Amino acid sequence: MARAGNNYVINYTKLSGTAVPATILWTPTSAGASTYTYTMTFNYTSNVPQSSINEYVGGTLVSNTDLLSSIGGHLNKGIF
Repeated sequence: MARAGNNYVINYTKLSGTAVPATILWTPTSAGASTYTYTMTFNYTSNVPQSSINEYVGGTLVSNTDLLSSIGGHLNKGIF
């Protein structure tokens, strides 16, 4: 998504058969750059079965047995 030269990128990773956000990057370091000023990182651990999400999507069972354990933010090489 872009507005006035700003944009963001969401990278996903596949865990336990479900795609979950791994990182979100936003504010390019310069116009048209592929490097970003800010990064948000999502970390996951295994969840207990009774708390996991199991739903059908298009007739196929989709299970998410991962639990978001932490979120980290980075400003270039620092942490915010």
